[in-house]
Amino acid sequence: MEILLGRPLAPTEHVHHLDGNGHNNWPRNLQLMAGTAHTTLHLRRQPLVRLCLWCGRPFKSAWSGHGLRRCCSPSCGQRRRWHLTRARKRRAGFRGRIRI
Repeated sequence: MEILLGRPLAPTEHVHHLDGNGHNNWPRNLQLMAGTAHTTLHLRRQPLVRLCLWCGRPFKSAWSGHGLRRCCSPSCGQRRRWHLTRARKRRAGFRGRIRI
């Protein structure tokens, strides 16, 4: 952004990526903002409507400390994790007994 502006950024200026991808540094994806406006913009981020990876139902996924939720409910998430773990064990040859 400094190259586009031809000057260094002021300490109160922030660069916002319009598509949300911090690695996409195309000039048309960048927007110069004041620090307070940039913080306010990210604090009021709306939840995304996603499809549950287990049952396929749409649900609102909010940002959390672990990223976006992948399933609509804890029970769907638990069934999905159980299924993935079972499939992983099956590929490894585990059939409920100790392999020698």
